[in-house]
Amino acid sequence: MTFCTNCGDVIDRSEWYSFAARRDGDGTLQTYAFCSEKCRSEYFDEPIAADN
Repeated sequence: MTFCTNCGDVIDRSEWYSFAARRDGDGTLQTYAFCSEKCRSEYFDEPIAADN
């Protein structure tokens, strides 16, 4: 099972879900899965990008 990094909800991996990868202070790649763009935005404290 995959869980949302922000809210902990179970993510249905058969459908699209938001995913991010970032390097931590030691240079290790950390991966994050999110159930929605809202949870991703809240976790990283970044605004949701507007569609252009």
